[in-house]
Amino acid sequence: SAVSVFPITPSYEIYLIKQYRYLLEKEVIEAVAGIIDENESILETARRELKEETGIVAGKLQEIKSIFVAGSFVKIRQHLILAQDLKLDKAEPEETEEIELVKMSLDEAVSKIFSGEIITSSSMLGILLLDKMRQKGEICNFW
Repeated sequence: SAVSVFPITPSYEIYLIKQYRYLLEKEVIEAVAGIIDENESILETARRELKEETGIVAGKLQEIKSIFVAGSFVKIRQHLILAQDLKLDKAEPEETEEIELVKMSLDEAVSKIFSGEIITSSSMLGILLLDKMRQKGEICNFW
C-alpha cells in the first residue's frame, strides 16, 4: 500500500512535485507519494513523505479516498490524502531523489491533466476528486 498526498491552500492552490521517472523516461508532475512502512499508519506515512519530499508540514491530514491502482498483475492500494493547514519547512529528500516543488491553482492542475502534462493515475484522480469536492462545496468543510 502507498499514499498520494495533496497539499492544498485555502485559495485552492495545490502543491505537486516534478521529478524524472526512469521507467517513463521523462520528467513528471505528480502528487507526493510513498510506500507505507511496516508499523506505520496511513497518515504517518503521508506526513513523513510530505515533509521529506517537499518540506511541507501539514496541520491537518485526511484520507479522501482509497483506490486500487491495479488489480491484474499486481495489487496496489493507494490512499489519497488531503493535506491542509500548511507550513513550509526544509525538504529532506533521499540522496537519489531530485524533486522540484511546484505550486499551481487547482484549475491549472485540472487543465494539466487534460493537456497530458499530469499522467499518473493516482495524481489525476486525486486532483479531479479535489476539484469535484470544491465544486460541491465540500472541501471548505475541512478548514
